[in-house]
Amino acid sequence: MNTRILATEFAPAERVPIEVVQRQRAAIGESLFTPQLLDLVLNHVFILNAQRQIVFASQNVQALLGHQSLDSIIGLRPGEALDCLHARDMEAGCGTSVFCQECGAAKAILAGLGGHKATMEAHLSRIINLTPTALDLLVHAVPFEYKGENYVIFSAVGISGEKGRRAPAAPGS
Repeated sequence: MNTRILATEFAPAERVPIEVVQRQRAAIGESLFTPQLLDLVLNHVFILNAQRQIVFASQNVQALLGHQSLDSIIGLRPGEALDCLHARDMEAGCGTSVFCQECGAAKAILAGLGGHKATMEAHLSRIINLTPTALDLLVHAVPFEYKGENYVIFSAVGISGEKGRRAPAAPGS
C-alpha cells in the first residue's frame, strides 16, 4: 500500500477513501432524523467526518454550489465544494494552506472535531464562472458521535446582507 504524506500548513491532510465516505453516508442516511430534519432548516447543513470530508449535505446546499450536484461533493471538504480560492493551494486541499489558518470555517470545523461547539464568520473568495466572488457566511460547528464514529454538523448561513443592515446609519439620516 502506497501511503504518501501530504504537506499541510494548518489542518491534517489525511482523508479516508470514498468507499469509507459512502459507508458513512449510508449510515447517516439510515438515521431517523438526518435527511428529513436537515432539509427543514434554513441554514445550509453539511455533515463532515473526522477527516473533514462531506458525508451528507442538505438540499439547500445546492444553491451555494452552482454547477455541482450534491452527489458530486460527497467526499470533498467544504472549501472544495464551495470553490474557495485557497482550497486547492495545497495538494492536500481545503484546510491545509497557510490562508486556512485565518478561515473561520476551518477553525470552527477543527473546534467541532475537538469536541467543542464553535460559531465564527467565514469569508470565502471564490471564482464562479470565471468571475471572482465573495461568500460571507456565519458558520456553526457541533460535534456528535454516531455508531462509534465522530462527525461534525457544520451549518452556514449567508451574512453579506445582514452586515449591510447592521452598518450604522450616517449622521443626519
